[in-house]
Amino acid sequence: MNRNYMFYGFIAVVALAIVGAAFLFFVQSPGADKFVTYIFNILTMLGTIATLLWGLNKTHNQQDKMDSEILEVKKQTNGNLSSRDETIQKQNAEIVELRIKAAIAEKELELISKGAHSDVNSGNE
Repeated sequence: MNRNYMFYGFIAVVALAIVGAAFLFFVQSPGADKFVTYIFNILTMLGTIATLLWGLNKTHNQQDKMDSEILEVKKQTNGNLSSRDETIQKQNAEIVELRIKAAIAEKELELISKGAHSDVNSGNE
């Protein structure tokens, strides 16, 4: 429901209420106060209903947006995440390889610090 239409409808009811209250006030004064109370109650209910419908519409629009985003993701991934899983496996393999290289480099540094490096480089075994 468009909030502009709700606003225009509410204004129309208020205008009719003012005209009706003025008419009753000039024609029959004792009934005007009951009419004004009645109209106030109706306007309160209409305002509450309009606010409720506007909030529900906004929630529905957000749900539709979220559903369309979910469908877009499913369309992009064909409902599965195999390419993501392959990328993760490649990255894990690279991490394992780098850890092995780091361990080898650490062992070489240990040997260098112990003095074994001079024997290896000089070729005097």
